[in-house]
Amino acid sequence: MFAIGSMRTICTILLIGAVLAASGCDEHKSTPVGSDVIDRDDWGRFREIYVQPATRDSVYHQALQTGGGPLLLVGEWSGYGTKSLLRFETLPESVQVASASVTLFTYDVIDTVTPAQTSVPEAVKVVVHLLQTGWSIDDVTFDTPLSGTPVETVAVGRAPDDSLIVSLPQNAVQAWIDGTEENNGLLLSCLEEPTSPQGDGFIKEFYSSDSQIDAPQLRIRCALSDTSDTTFVAAPTADVFVVRRRSEWPFDTRPDRLMVGNGYVYRTLIQFAFEDSIPDEATIVRGLLTLSVDREYSFFSALEMSVYAVTSPTWDDPQFSTSRFAQATVTADDDSVVFDIRGLVQSWVDEEIPNYGLLLKSTHEDWDIAFFTFHSSQGAGEWGPRLDVAYATPPDFGLKAPKKERKGEP
Repeated sequence: MFAIGSMRTICTILLIGAVLAASGCDEHKSTPVGSDVIDRDDWGRFREIYVQPATRDSVYHQALQTGGGPLLLVGEWSGYGTKSLLRFETLPESVQVASASVTLFTYDVIDTVTPAQTSVPEAVKVVVHLLQTGWSIDDVTFDTPLSGTPVETVAVGRAPDDSLIVSLPQNAVQAWIDGTEENNGLLLSCLEEPTSPQGDGFIKEFYSSDSQIDAPQLRIRCALSDTSDTTFVAAPTADVFVVRRRSEWPFDTRPDRLMVGNGYVYRTLIQFAFEDSIPDEATIVRGLLTLSVDREYSFFSALEMSVYAVTSPTWDDPQFSTSRFAQATVTADDDSVVFDIRGLVQSWVDEEIPNYGLLLKSTHEDWDIAFFTFHSSQGAGEWGPRLDVAYATPPDFGLKAPKKERKGEP
């Protein structure tokens, strides 16, 4: 009995050894999906491509209302002209106005000396108008005809801590309260045009009604009796700054420059044609858009920008996605800015979105005036926009043919 059991055990061991020896003759390699029995030399592929120059790129101006921003701007600088409108409609009832004034609190000043400027003045004169013309945040522009009566001219200093205080005619504010005159608010603008096309002044930035602490104030001192009074303080019910750009600005039509800017809004369009170089089953592991900054004509310390997918085949009136695919911030110290657009590149490769290009714009176009200039693909050589793509493909188990062959393309 013992001999029979031992013999069975020995046979079993020999059989297992034979199977293992046979398996060792075929050296299978482990893959992410198991043993590579079909093609054990194929572990998939990792490839990189660099796309430059862009197929096409362009810059355009977009008219935009600026009533939703946190600032009010007044002044002229580097070809920009700005003015602000305010309206105070929350007023006390049945009071006697003794005096009234409006205070705007300074946020900052735009006074960078540009290549076209030789100096920046220490102060500019701002004229305040009582408006006879009604206006709406939704449709007012710099060129909207507005009639008004000048009531005061104030010298506004360039120092960041110089706020603006304007005295208003007592009878005008009394007429607003009594309802005998229409309350169309105030217009603040520069008294004098700049003497050079590029502007030789500065722009003062004040907090708007969006500020919870330093919003503009209308202060009305009301007489209660011959010996006592009280002060009523109100914030604007509507305020907005409007901006224009002088036609002499030299970069609006330069094909070798791309621009992104706030206030007077610039947007950039770029398209790279590359999808036929990448197989359909590819997984995009890197997609980096790089733009080189033209620092000589880029101003301000920082600008946050966002990337969107263009959804219209033509760029005459470009439409774009409602959601952004990437975001990055460029500063005055940067030579370039890089956007991670891996998700957008994957959507193009998967044909979830047609590749009509991408749109680059400021994240906060209505906040202030700021712009950066970048080298375009036209005449910039290696400084033009560049797209770096890295992708991986799975092991080739006799899968699909390359994209062009499947689609019957030549």
